[in-house]
Amino acid sequence: MEGYTALAVAGGKPWANPKQKIDVMPDPDSRIRALVLLAPATAFYQPDESLSNVTIPILMLVGEHDPITPKWQADVVLDRVPDRSQVTCRVIENAGHFSFLSPFPPHMKNASFSIHGPRGL
Repeated sequence: MEGYTALAVAGGKPWANPKQKIDVMPDPDSRIRALVLLAPATAFYQPDESLSNVTIPILMLVGEHDPITPKWQADVVLDRVPDRSQVTCRVIENAGHFSFLSPFPPHMKNASFSIHGPRGL
């Protein structure tokens, strides 16, 4: 849950559901200067104001064929940070959710494993 965590330490306020805020503490020393989000899980940041304190540059890469964290999750970041110009978002052609792993874990190194995500999604 790298995207969730990175946004939280940068000042994001995650929610478990519309009525239940998750208590997290952003980095108290403001050491976070920029974020790189790879196929980020951002559904936790649904309320409009949940990313209003995230004011640092963000590079966000999403897979064109990612059924686990599809493009709408990147749109959550784009739509909720106060300065959209701080976000560089790239959709990586023909990539799936697991395309950003390097190196692949041993159990993923076989001909039947799909980088796009689990079958049936």
